Order: sequence, then C-alpha cells, then structure tokens
Amino acid sequence: MYRLADYFVVVGYDQEKERSGTSQGKIIQRFPEKDWDDCPFTQGLDLFCQPAGWSLSTQRQQPTFFVSVLTDIDGNRHYCACLTFHETVSMTSSKPDDEDTDDNAPIRQSLMFAPKTIALVSKLSYFETFRNCLGLIYTVHIEHMQFQLETLIGNILGCIQVPPPGRLTKSQLRGGPQVRFSIGAGDRQALQPALSTTIPVTGVAVAMLFQQLGINIALSLFSAAVTDHKILFHSQSYSRLIEASHAIVSLMYPLKYSYVYIPLLPAALSEVLNTPTPFIAGVHSSLKTEISELLDVIIVDLDGSSIYIPECVTIPTIPEPIYSRTTQALTMILNPDLLTSDYAFTPPPAKTSSLPVQDKEIRAVFLRMFAELFTGYRSCLTLIRIHPEPFITFHKANFLGHRAMVEDDFLTRVLDGMGFGTFVAERGPPFRICDTFDEVYATYPETLKEERNGPDKMPIHISNLAQQLYINENPNAQPYVQKIPKPTEGAYSRVHLPPFPIIDWVHIQEIIDEGVAKKSVKSKFSSNKPHPSRIVPMGPHITTVADKMHILNNNARRLEVLRNCVNFIFENKISDARKIFPAVLRALKSKVARLSLTAELAYHIQTNRAMLEHQQFDLVVRLLNCALQNDSSMDENGVAAAILPLATSFCRKLCTGIIQFAYTCVQEHAVWANQQFWEATFYQDVQKQIRSLYAPQYEEHLYTEKELNAPASPKEATERGGSRKSSSPLGSRKRSMSSATYLKPKEISALEIAAEQLRVWPNLTKAEQQEMINNEESTVYSQAIHYANRMVYLRVPLDTNRGLLNALNVEAESTSNSNITNSIAESDSIGAESGFDEQEVSEIGSAVVRFVARFVDRVCTESGVTAEHIRALHQMIPGVVAMHIETLEAVHRESKRLPPIQKPKILSPTLLPGEEIVMEGLRVYLLPDGREDGTGGNMGGPALIPAEGAIFITTYRIAFKGTPCDPLACEQTVIRCFPVATLTKEKKLNAQYLSHIDQWLQDILQLRSCTFQLIKVGFDEEVGPENVDTFRKLLHKIRNPVSVLNTFAFTGYQLSQPTPLQKHKEKHASLKGFAKKTLMRTARKAGIKTKSSTATRKHKYILPTPPTARRSGASSDIVDESEIAAFIASDPRNLEKLAERPGYRDYQRLGLGTLNFANSTKLKSEEFRISSVNASYSVSRSYPALISVPQSVTDDSIRKFARSHRQHRFPVISWRHSKTKALLLRASGFHSKGMMGMFKTHHNTPTGSTAGEITSTSVEQEKYFHAIVAATPLAMGRIGSYKDSKRQLVTGSLEVGVRLSMKSNGSIEHPEFVDSSVQQGLNKAALYVLGEKTQVKNIKADSFPKCEFIPVEFSEVRHVKASFKKLMRACVPSGPLSDPEHGFLTLVQESEWLPQLQNIMQLSGAVVDLLDLQGSSVMICLEDGWDISTQIVSVAEICLDPFYRTIKGFQALIEREWLSFGHRFTHRSNQTAANQASGFAPVFLQFLDVVHQIHSQFPLSFEFNEYFLRFLAYHYVSNRFRTFMLDNECERMEAGWLLDEKTKTSKIDGAVGGETGFTLRTPTTGPTVWDYIEKYHRRSPIFCNFHYVPFEGENVLRPNANISNLNIWQYYISENLAYGPSFDLEIVAKEIKQEEEQELIDGPAQTGKRRLINACYDSVRRKEPDTFTWSMQEINRLQGELEHLPQKWRMLWDGLEHAKTETLQRHMSISTKQSRHHGRTIHKRSTIEILIRGRMAGEAAKTFGQAHRFEKFDYTTPTYCDHCNHLLWGLVKQGIRCTDCGYNCHENCAPAVPKNCAKLRSVLESRPSSVSLSQSAASEPSTPVADISTIQASREMYSQFSTTSRTAEHRTHEGYLLKRGALLKGWKQRWFVLDSMKHQLRWYDSVEDSSCKGFIDLSEVSNVALVRNVQGVPKKTDDNAFFEMKTVRRMYTFCGANAESAQEWIEKINGCIQ
Repeated sequence: MYRLADYFVVVGYDQEKERSGTSQGKIIQRFPEKDWDDCPFTQGLDLFCQPAGWSLSTQRQQPTFFVSVLTDIDGNRHYCACLTFHETVSMTSSKPDDEDTDDNAPIRQSLMFAPKTIALVSKLSYFETFRNCLGLIYTVHIEHMQFQLETLIGNILGCIQVPPPGRLTKSQLRGGPQVRFSIGAGDRQALQPALSTTIPVTGVAVAMLFQQLGINIALSLFSAAVTDHKILFHSQSYSRLIEASHAIVSLMYPLKYSYVYIPLLPAALSEVLNTPTPFIAGVHSSLKTEISELLDVIIVDLDGSSIYIPECVTIPTIPEPIYSRTTQALTMILNPDLLTSDYAFTPPPAKTSSLPVQDKEIRAVFLRMFAELFTGYRSCLTLIRIHPEPFITFHKANFLGHRAMVEDDFLTRVLDGMGFGTFVAERGPPFRICDTFDEVYATYPETLKEERNGPDKMPIHISNLAQQLYINENPNAQPYVQKIPKPTEGAYSRVHLPPFPIIDWVHIQEIIDEGVAKKSVKSKFSSNKPHPSRIVPMGPHITTVADKMHILNNNARRLEVLRNCVNFIFENKISDARKIFPAVLRALKSKVARLSLTAELAYHIQTNRAMLEHQQFDLVVRLLNCALQNDSSMDENGVAAAILPLATSFCRKLCTGIIQFAYTCVQEHAVWANQQFWEATFYQDVQKQIRSLYAPQYEEHLYTEKELNAPASPKEATERGGSRKSSSPLGSRKRSMSSATYLKPKEISALEIAAEQLRVWPNLTKAEQQEMINNEESTVYSQAIHYANRMVYLRVPLDTNRGLLNALNVEAESTSNSNITNSIAESDSIGAESGFDEQEVSEIGSAVVRFVARFVDRVCTESGVTAEHIRALHQMIPGVVAMHIETLEAVHRESKRLPPIQKPKILSPTLLPGEEIVMEGLRVYLLPDGREDGTGGNMGGPALIPAEGAIFITTYRIAFKGTPCDPLACEQTVIRCFPVATLTKEKKLNAQYLSHIDQWLQDILQLRSCTFQLIKVGFDEEVGPENVDTFRKLLHKIRNPVSVLNTFAFTGYQLSQPTPLQKHKEKHASLKGFAKKTLMRTARKAGIKTKSSTATRKHKYILPTPPTARRSGASSDIVDESEIAAFIASDPRNLEKLAERPGYRDYQRLGLGTLNFANSTKLKSEEFRISSVNASYSVSRSYPALISVPQSVTDDSIRKFARSHRQHRFPVISWRHSKTKALLLRASGFHSKGMMGMFKTHHNTPTGSTAGEITSTSVEQEKYFHAIVAATPLAMGRIGSYKDSKRQLVTGSLEVGVRLSMKSNGSIEHPEFVDSSVQQGLNKAALYVLGEKTQVKNIKADSFPKCEFIPVEFSEVRHVKASFKKLMRACVPSGPLSDPEHGFLTLVQESEWLPQLQNIMQLSGAVVDLLDLQGSSVMICLEDGWDISTQIVSVAEICLDPFYRTIKGFQALIEREWLSFGHRFTHRSNQTAANQASGFAPVFLQFLDVVHQIHSQFPLSFEFNEYFLRFLAYHYVSNRFRTFMLDNECERMEAGWLLDEKTKTSKIDGAVGGETGFTLRTPTTGPTVWDYIEKYHRRSPIFCNFHYVPFEGENVLRPNANISNLNIWQYYISENLAYGPSFDLEIVAKEIKQEEEQELIDGPAQTGKRRLINACYDSVRRKEPDTFTWSMQEINRLQGELEHLPQKWRMLWDGLEHAKTETLQRHMSISTKQSRHHGRTIHKRSTIEILIRGRMAGEAAKTFGQAHRFEKFDYTTPTYCDHCNHLLWGLVKQGIRCTDCGYNCHENCAPAVPKNCAKLRSVLESRPSSVSLSQSAASEPSTPVADISTIQASREMYSQFSTTSRTAEHRTHEGYLLKRGALLKGWKQRWFVLDSMKHQLRWYDSVEDSSCKGFIDLSEVSNVALVRNVQGVPKKTDDNAFFEMKTVRRMYTFCGANAESAQEWIEKINGCIQ
C-alpha cells in the first residue's frame, strides 16, 4: 500500500524578487517539513506550479488545475497536482524613490492579483482524486467552512493509503477493490485501482488525441515516438498537454518510454529542448516563437491540429500490411459512416461508441498492431542464465531475417530502442505474471486467420479486446456516488477574499504520525494476493511467420547441383567440380543454398580437422567466400555462424609442421568485425550448452527420436540401413519430412526448461541452488574461452604488415545487443600480468586484444561470470594473440612460396606531343558497365571486358590500357580513354567481387565523360587507399582549372595575361560611385533637385554583361568610351585584321556590306553596311565587333534601341537570300515587361534617363524594324529577277498551301471559319519575328506594320541538360538494365533528345520556307540569343546556302554564328572551376547532331563526311584547341587570339614522317582546330565525302523532321577499344606504327583472306575502307614501290575525269513523284502548323489540333505511310487508317502523327487537294493530269474497303462530362463516347485524344439516375446536372453541361442497357 500523497506544498508569488526586477515563485510552506525516507522532496517545484512563469494580473482569474510530471535522479516519476488561484496584493513602485523615473515606463496599478498554488506531490497517478482533494481544501478556505485545513491536509498525507495504479512494480500487486474514504470535510470519495498494474490507465486521453489530430497525424506521431524522435507539444491548455503526452506513451504499450518525459516544461527550463537525447515534452502556446528555431524537434500543435516535421527528420512508416490494417481499423472506429457512404441504400446510422469505449477500441487496435509486429519474438529470445536470476537476450538479426525486414527502417529502430530492451528484460522470462498482451500475442495468428476468412470478425475481435481494457479500468459495474463539496459559482470573484492562511505544521505532523502508527487501511487489504506466476505462452515460432511464397521456392535442382559439386570436391574430382562451379556460385545467391552449403560441408567433417589438397582447399574457400559475400554483415540468415566452425576445421598442409586453416582466407568480410554478430553467436552457443545441461532431466517425459524411428519390421530395418550409405543432410531431408507428417518428436526448448527450473527453484536447497549456479557459470566461462580463440583466428590477418582487415574503431562504443557498456574487470585487467612482453605484440595485435577484451567484458559481465574468471580471460587474450601471430608468420611465409598468380605488365599509353603523365599508372581492373559490347555475352565475340591494366592521368586525358582477363582474348590490348576536360561525374561505388580473378575489389571508381565514354575501374589490392585519394584529387584539380589558360591547349606556349579592354577601378571608388548613385536616386524620389552634371562630363555606358557570365579576365562595370576608342584607334589595321577572318569575309559574299572601310562613297551607295558601333564591345559585350545593318540605321540609333533586348543583343542581319533577297536576322528575346516598359527599372538604364529618352528608344526600335521591312523586296512588291507568273506562285505558295492543307490534312472542322479568320491572320508579312510566348504577347502590332510576331515553342537549356543526362545513361549505362521492358530504345525515347532535334529542325524548316518560298524576312528573338537562336539560324543557313555545306563554309558559319555572336562555350562546357555549378549543356553538340541528321538524308550535298562532325563534337569539349574557348569575341580579343600574326610553320616535336608528320603554326596563343583540320585535309581524305556533288544554282534542303526519319548518332554508341577514340589522329597513327613494327619483329603471321572484325574493338573505317580510300592507299603504296614521289590525294581526285554521258530526261514514275511531292508537302505543312499555332487563338487554335481516329486497315495495293513515307502492303503489313480523313500510317507511327485531322467524311475528297498542293509549289515539277486521273481511278476501285464515316464506331452519343474520381480525388473533365456496338462507355482526356483512358462495361451497370445535393461539386455547375451510374463494382458520379444534357445522357445509357 502507498500513501495517497507524499507532500502538500503552498507556493506563492515572491514579491521580494519582483522588486529586484525578476518574477518568480517561492515555496511558502511544505508538509511534512521532513523528507520521507523512501521519497525525498523534489527541488524546483515552484517552476512546475506555473510553467509559463509567475506574473501578476490586473484581474482575478478562475482557479485552474493541472498535473505536472517530475522525474527524480533514479528515473522515478512524481506527479505534482496543482490548484492555482489569485489573491489580492498591494504593490508599490518598482523603483526606489531616489531614482529618476522614465516618463515612458508603464504605470503599475497599486492593486494587483498574485497567483498562489496549493499542490500535492505523489508517486501515484490518481489525477481525479487529487483534483477533488485540492478542490475541497480550496472550498473550505473560500467558503469559510467549519473544518480545519490542518485536519484535511494531515488526513491526505498520513491517514489514506491506496494501492498503486497502473505501474509495474516488483511486487506485481493485483489491483484491489474500490477504496472509499473521506478527508474530513463532509465528503465521500471512492478510488478504483486497475485490475492489472502493467496496463496503463487512459480514461479518454487516447480518444481525445485522435479527435484533435486525426488518424494520419496521430500515426505519424506514434511512429516518431516509437522510433525515438524528439516530440514537443504546445497548447493553451495544460491539461491537454498532460493528456496528449500520456496518450502517446500509453499507445506504446507493451513498450515503455524510457527517455525524458516532461509533459509540462517550464519556460525557465526551455534549454532542455536542446538535449541530444529523445524526449516527449509540452510547452504553453505562449512559447511558440521560441521553439520555432529547433532543428530536429517534431512540433505538434494540439489546438491547430497540425504537426511540423523538420526537413532533417525522417519518420519511418509502419511496414505493410500492418499499416493498412491499422488504418482500416482506426477508420472503422472513428469514421464508421465512411465505409457505407457509397451504398446505394443508406443503412441506418451506426450506433456510436461512447468516448471511453472508443478510447479502448483505439488502444485495442494498437495492441493488436504490436502483437503482429512482434510475432515470433519469443522464439528469438536467447537464454544465457537461469540461476540465480534469468538473463535473456534478443537475437535481432535472426528476427529481422526470418521476417524479411532487414531493410525496414521502422522495425529496426524499434528493436534498437531502449523501450524494446526493457520489454525483453521484463517480458523475456518464461515464468512470470502474464497480462493482456501475452494473451493477444499467443492467439493473434489464429485471430488473424479467422479475420482473413471472415472480414466481418475484425470489429468483433477489436470490441472484445476493448471490453477487456475497459473492465481493467472499471471493474465495478455500479459506480459509487461521491460527495464532493464545491464552492458557489463566482466565489473566486468576490471583492473581499481572505488570503490563504498559514498552516499549523505541528498539528499536521501530529495527524501524520498518528495515521502512520495506526495503518488501519493497510490491514484491510492484507488479504490481497499477488497475481500467480505461470509459464508464458510461446506463441508462433519465427520460422512459421515467413511468407509461404518465400519458403516454397523451387530449389531442388540448384541444391542437387550444389551437392554434386561438394561431392566432386571431396572425391578429388576437381575437373568435374570446376565444370559446374559457376552454376554453384550463381545458386549461392539464394539463402536456402547458402545454408545447405554449410550443412553439406559440415557433413564431410569427420574429425575436428579436415585436411584437404591444395585444389580442394581453394575451391572450398571460394565457396565459403561466395556464401559470405552474398550475406550481409548482420548475418540475419545465420550463414556466418554456420561457417564459423567450418573455417576452423578445413585446412591444408603447406609443409612439415605448418598447416593453413580456411579462416585465414575468409577474413575479408565485414561480418567478422561486427560486435553484434559475435555476441549473438556466442549467446546462441551458450543457450545450446545450457539446454544440454538440463535437458536429460526432462527426456524421460518425451518421445525420443530413437523410439519414433524404430523399424516396425525387419524388412523396414534393412531398407533403412541400406540407404544410409549415401546419406547427407540434403538426402536425409526427404526421409525426415515423410516421418514428420504423421508423428513429429517433441523437443523441449530452452525457455521451457527455464520456466520449469524457475518454478521449482524455491523448493531447492541452498546447496542444490549453488551447484546449479556454478555449473551455469562454468558453461559460460568455457564458451567465452572458446570464442576468444575464434575471434583471434578471424581477426588477426594472415599478413600482419598490411593492417587489420575490416578494422573498426574498437575504442568507440560498439552497437551491441546489451545496454551494459562498462566492464567490471576492465580496470583490473589493465595491470594484470599476461606472461608476454607488451612490446612483442604488434599494433595489429593490440587492436585485436582490445576488440576481444571488449567482447569478453560485455558478455561475461552480462552473463554473471565471476570477476576472477574475467581477470583470467584478460590475462589469457594477449598470450593467445601473440602465439597466433607467431604461427601466422610461418604460414604466410610458406603460402607465398606457392605458385603465384602472374599479373600482366603495365602498358604505358601513347602520348600526344606536349602531353605529360601527371600520375603514373595504378593497377586497376576495367569493369563491365551496362553496355553489352565487348563483354562476350549476348552480343557474342571475345570477352574483352573485364580487363586488367593501369589507369593514367595526363595533362590531357584519363587513359586505361591493359589486356582482357579472359585467357582466350588476353593477347589483345584494350584502351579506353577520354579528355580530362570532358569529365562530367566521378562516383565512388561499393565494393564488388570480380569472379574472373577471385578477388574482392574494395575501391571502385566510375568516371563518366560527355563524349559518351564511361570508365569503371576497380583498384587492385596492391593500390593503397592513399593512392586512390591522390588520384581523385589530381583528377579534380586538372578537370577544374582556374582559367582556360591552364588547359592542355596552352601547354608549352609562353602566355601573357589577357589585356583587358576596360578600365579597372579601385574597390573604394566603385563603392563610392555606387553610394553616390543610390543617394541621388533616393533624392529624386523624394522630390529634391540634384545638380546637373551633363555639361562637360564624359558619357559613361554600363556594360550589358549578365551576372551569370563568367570571364577569365578581370571585369569592370563602368567603361569609358574614349579609352576604348583610343585602344581601337591605336592600330588602324586592327579592324582590317579582324575583317579578314572567315566569318566577316562572308558578309561581302552575301552582299551585306563591304569590308573596305576606306571607300566611304561606295559604302553609302550600298543597301547594307558593316557597322563598327560595337568595335569597343560597349553596346553588347557578347556581340562581334563588326555587324551588318541597313544603311539607313545610324550607330546612335543602335545604341538606343539595343537596350530593348536582353543582354543588349539587338537584331543583326546574319544572312541574305540570293534570289528573294529576304533577310535572316538574329537577336535575343525582348524584355519580359514589354517592349519599352523595362527601361523604367532595368539595371542598365543610365542614371540620367528620362521619359523622353525612353520614348526615343522605342521610336528608334520602330525605325529599325521599318528599315528591315524596307530592305525586304516582298514589302516593295519585287522579288529579285523572278517573272511575275513564277513570283505569284512562289510568294503565294505558303498561303495556297494553308488553304489546301487545311482541306486535306488540316484540323479545321469548319472551312468557312478558316477562310475568314485564319487567312486574314496569315496574310503575307514582310518580316516574321519568331519569339517567346511570354514576350511577344505584349507587343503592339500596330507599331510594326508588315510584321508578324509568331510565338514558338522551344526547349530551354535546362531541358537540354536533363535530356542529355538521360541520353548518356541510355547510350552508356553504368550497369545492366534491371527492367527488360526499359531497353535502350525506350530509354532514348524517355530522354526526349530526338523530339528536341525535331523541334530545332521544324523551326529551321519554317525559316527556310519563309525565306525561300514566300520571300519574307525572318527574325529569331529567343532566350538570350546565344543558344537556341544560334541553332536555328545555323541550321537554316546550312539548308539554304550550299556554301555552308563545304568545309570552308562550315568554318565560316561556326566562326560567325557561334564564336563571333557569343555562344558561351566556356560556360556551357564547364571549362573552368568557376563554371562547374552550372552543369554541362550540350547546345553545340545538339546542333552537330541536327547537321548529322540532315547529312544522313542528303549525303550528296555535303563536302565533309560524318566523321568531320564527330571530330568537332569530340574536340569542342576536349580543350585541345583554343577555338571553342571563352564565351565571346570580346574575351578572345582580350586574350589576343583574334589579331595574332601568322608565324612560320614548323614540325611538331616528336613527329615522324608519313602519317604522323604534321606541321602547325607556332603562335603564342595555342593551336586552332581549323588549322589542324586544314593540314590533315591536305594530307588525307579523312574528312572528305567522296559522294559530294556540288550543285550550281539554288539547292535548298528540306529535311524530314519526323521522329521516324531521325536516327541515333553513332557517335553516341560507337567505341574503339583497340586504340581509344579515333579523334586524336597522332595517337592512332603511333599505335598503328607500333603494331607494324611489332609484326616486323615477330615475322609475318600466317593468316588467310578471311578477317574477323569486332565492331566495338576494331575501327571498321580503317579495317574495311571504302573503295575510294582503298584506291588512294593502293596508289600511294604503288608509288612507294616504284620510288615515285608521293602525290597528294587532292590532285589525284581532281585529276579524275568525269564520265561524259548525254543528259537524258528521266521520267519519274508515279510513285516517285507522289513520294517526292508528299515529302515537300509535309515540310510545308510543318511550317504552316508553326505559323497557325503561333497566330491562332481561342477556339481556332483548339480546333486545329484535332486528333485522328485510327482503325486497322488491310491495304490491297502499294500504299505509302503518310508519316514515314515507307511502304504499307496488304495483308502482310497491316496498317491503320483514319476513319475521318483517310490518313494512312503504320501502327508504330501513330503516336507521332500530328493531330491535324480534317474530319472529312470521304477519303476521296482529300486526294485531289493533296495533288493540287504539289502543283502550287514553284519548285515542284508539274504532274500530268493523266497520272492524277489514274491514281484517282485506282483509289476509287478500292474505296469499298475503306471506312469513311464516323458511324463505323457506332458512337451512339458523345460529349464532355465532369467525372468524379475515386476516393479523395476531385472532379475532372473528360470526353465520353457511348458505343452501342462494344457496349461500352469510354472516356478520353479530350476530343483530340485518340487513346482510350478507360471504359465502363454497360453489362455491369444496374442503374442510372439523377442525383441532387452532391458534396464537393465544382463551382458554377447546375445542381440538376448530376447523375449517378451504379455498377457491380462502384458508383460513378457525372456532371453534364446542364440539366438537359444530363437527362439526354441518362436516356441514351438506359437505351443501351435495356
């Protein structure tokens, strides 16, 4: 029995401290004044009486009651029940009279109210009784009742004794009957203890918590509490905080919360929240702002029903299906109507449970959840000691392994928590008092099985369990009527209330002493007996818990192979064993196979030592290593524990007296360094020994195995004896299973033995008890000695000089199974003598000694081993270690004498001139990645990878060179390399086992390059970790240079620092200027006039350099124009030198101005001029110095309107059509605020800008646009030299094409709408501006006559980056594809790389058609003008101008459009360290890919070949040449690259004659790629396209941009392992020469004519050259044999005579003509679609995108696909045809077909229009009418096979409806089609969508009816437009456009279902 309360305390406001400026309380009185012996008084009680702080009030407050929880030093909780009321106090001024008062200080009232608290402190948690007692004391005081307060307090403290409520104590008292008492104030009170003291009492706290937070938040909060997170509640109510904290702790039953628990945390102790340990605490909401800065604390707002989880906190979720089952049960309890809300016939409302019952039902759900979560835990308990006290541990790895939850974070954290440790300690003993959880745990599997068969039983089971919990709290059915006097209402607000009196402590002490002496209440309960202890039910075994699907695996064949292999090894049939050895290694990935392997190996051990031959030993060790490798370090399957005795048994003899055991070869696994593994394995073996110690006493009561297996007849005995000869663990399994089916021998477990021993323990004598204790202690001690030796064997490496294998920090605290961390004998063991000198033990030995000693300390201390035995173990361990090290030295010495494995010689890579090796080669293994090429797998060929060699870092490359590991391919050399500058990602991978060399590779690096190369290497064991770290550091240092001048391109050159063109200013000067401008701007806004400074000061311009631009030289914000002009004028030839570059010379060829600046007269007469307004790069830093503009535009005008574009990149003429004279211009996008609005706030606006200047800027821009329009012949009505008839066709071709394509293949359903609106919007414009949607929409078209602003869609740079990453992963995957459905083509499709190329080609094609067919000028104004704009302009110029398809022309194009116009190569390619964060953006590579696509479609139109494009794609990122470095021409001018003088040429150092000889200029600024290409182009036709046919006159290319016509560039997927990338020609030439020299040394090989070429290894281009290259090589060979001077290939090629044949007029066939005109029509259609989509708005744009409705169609005549132009043929190749417009295509082409269906009823109506469209194009030859009629006749013949109307699909009704989704989903608009033939109601995303998204089978529909009062409907919907459709599966709810539409749908559906 316990006292009801321990202390009564009166706490009041401390007025003395208040005068000093602090507000706090003080303890006025406490009773008893002397501490109890068993319960000392808790200090700091005043803080918990007012958690929010002590403060005075101006008004009286109502009395409040709450309970605080205090925790003493022993972890025991004390409850402080506080009742607070206010008393009147008189206050004076807070400051002395002699001090000066602050006038602004608030005046404190003289009459204030101070809080006073009366509190009861108790170890018991009877909160309601405390409330009644304190309420009585307050009532007696305030109502002046005739009772003495001393009597009441004395009775509470000394006379009333009650049993403990809901606390687990050692006595385990049964909850007693109802206690009735009175404290002496005329009251009658009753107190009811709980029946079971182990189950918490909650009342309604849990139900209130779920009502406040909801199910999801409450479950998240529960998961956080169980997994040891920090939780903080806050609320305005103290009682809510107490109840919520108590509820969350009660839900954890049967676990106990063992961390900091402070439901009411005082504000003064808020620093406790910064503790690193978990806690559950609560604070008042007034402290909300102070707790918001906590980083790792989960904050719960009880008042707002919300939870805040920091980003750094991850709450693990309850594993499935437990979580779903728990959520379903909670929903059924809290929201019962939710499960029946969709019923057609609403059932009667369910009877809701009362709040107390609902509380117990929720607790029952969580109790069931824990029973399911811990299912099988008792079979994982390990018994260590029985006497004198039972000691039990939990085998966590075994539990998680059998439950298949090793990776489950939630369960792992729960098992690692302190709560579960207490759970095992209290509930682990098999003989103890049981409670509700033990009963639920034992019966839950059967309960769960019943619920699966009958789901309706789950509510019944939960209700029954809740009833048990309710009876536990309320055992008496008839409640006792209590009498508790209370004060009258409003008594606290009386004016004159007496203060709480001073209590007479003497009187109280007398009453306490008298009550203690009598102990009358205690005798009343003396008859109560404790709960009887009994054997705890075991529940389900862990082996039966696992899912049957995981158990019943078909492993019979694998186990048979495993068994045969082991038998072959021990029968010394090594060759047979090696044949099936790979299959065995694959089989060991299964857990069953690994366990079977250990059983088979154990069967072949006859004695303690199994001596093997060398080959046998090697194979057994490989099997053991493979089994350990496939297991984790936790050893959840017990494989390592089973291997432990095997490793100490198998051995081989090295020489006389020296034996090597298997444990020396299996030490490289992390499991041996895991302290938990050793403890768990040790405890398992101890349990076996303890069981064998007591098992003989119980065998007489059990069936023995011998009796069960006794033969029934002699014949049966003979059969059993004959089968034993071939017995083995695998073979005997079948026999045992057959006998187990009818009678299984019972085997008593260790826990059952312990239960029986604990039951009889009190009846034994002292001598018998002591004998049992000694026997168990000896058993544990002997096992400790045994395991100490085993640990030494597995931890000491064979070579002690290499270091400790899998070394862990043994000095740090190990995460062990035990909570005991300090050793009893550790201090004694330090000074103990071991018999060995400490100096004899090496550093490794010391580490092993510490590791083993820590293990011994932990397990022996927990197991109750005596201190003497522990000390003896510590003395033994150093000696064992020293002896073992000495033994291993001889073993290691002899093992090295075995024949070693020969490693190949390290091959040095071939270097470029000037290339140096930075780090010598490290021996590595080139590992296979996701590519199948070269692995010898499904692709065939030799296994070139993995390869063994070395990896090098040079100043230019990362190179691997080695030989394959496969002995069949080891004579070949494997080279894989890429430039260091192309490295995009370096990643360190986990350790990997390489079966080819039987070695575990620890350090693996994966290096990925943007040249589509991947080097995945594993470092050899001879390479130390420090070398790997050095390698990585050097790699990053070379990859990220400070400046481009530190790259390989400038190696060996004398470089000077770039000369900046800007004036640098001091730092303080810049700050001064900035401050001055800021002050002036502020003054202007305030209306203060500033002094004008425009008289004599020079004008300053602010550079338009963007903030993100990175430059190698210094930058300046303010540029003095006069100084820049002086720099340009310092040498008059500077501009002339600059104009000599290919990009500028092209202006004169195009007629865009003359580069002769001296002849000003001629310049004025020309229509265009070359302006030098940007010669100082002051207008736009990213623009070239010389630009082409109309003659009428002045330089001052350019400076003004340039500000209307981003980065001041104003429109500049790039190209001019030679026939139509149309112009192609490029610029950056307009500012987002509009054309001119951005000048008001733009940062580049001069400080003196006024509204007039802004207006003039807008005017100047309009003038510039007018000048461009005036320079376009279309605006003046003249088109070059064309005749009028042809001019009409050319200029009107697009307009005619619009009308005809809309009839045939367009998407306009109403032609009259197109004729009036679309054609009006598509009138011929002189200038088309292609811009962004967000910028073009604000432009006023009236200010720009004859101009059309067309918004277009394009891929931004961030999309290009993301797409490129996906493309690299698809082309060069890092590992094999896990999902076979996601193959290479699927990954390429998901990368969206080809659609981006398509978009570029379509936009460029639109530019081509507008310039060539219509004669309109085009201006590209996209993004900043240096990415997508450059791509579109460059591709359009290549298609329009044949000059750019030559090598010289392509160079001029790159020089002008990419280099001069400022594509940011350094930034996009991440060439320096400052650009690494931006990410690699392959904009230029994308352009080259587009050129490659055009080249593949028009191979006769390009002078250069595809290798030329690959060469540029490789070297624009290689940093070997300076051409593609820096971001703009200004930076290159600063670096001195553009005006360098041509110097003499000289041969490269180290070059030799022949192909390797090569000359270059030797400037001081590094080589250029153009010089390199030019020199090699002169020497060999490596870049030449022999199929090139130069056309005279116009040759416009119109490539097909359909996805089906695009292909994946071989540059992305090709590889040459023989020489590496073939783009460094000198390296390839040297490698070939070395091979030739080696062949001369070895002699000619006897080879036949047949040669094998491996595509991934050999260079097919070199091994099998084309005819022209082979002829050139033969001519050179013959010239050498004849000793003639070698002739250049160009002279030979030009000397060839062209065949002179008569020109024959070739008549094209009908199919050829149709195919050609069809391709041109598609190209023009794409242009029209871009224009219409950009121009049309509203409904017209929507109708343009109508989708086709395809159906399968059998073509009986040759028909071409309208999408890919490939053949469709009859019954063999079945295609699909649109039922509306007759569009024909393949099934695979359907997703990519443009959505431009005309929805025509007849197919024949569209065909003449298509033919007339081809006739309208000027470039198309006219088609004879007879041919057209023939085509029409043939089509009419087969028109009977076509489906020509919509009725073929039986669309009974269709239209838009709103459909409500499933649970928790909203409404969405869908296009519905009612099909009467298929009996379906299908829905689509829109009317244009051709793929069905779902359907409802009308056969399942039972009813369709209108419905009203639908919840959650969308806004602005008709209430009468809703109807429901009930099926056998679910209920569908729809909403029509109006009530009539809904009624029509109902009638149509009912008509179909009747």
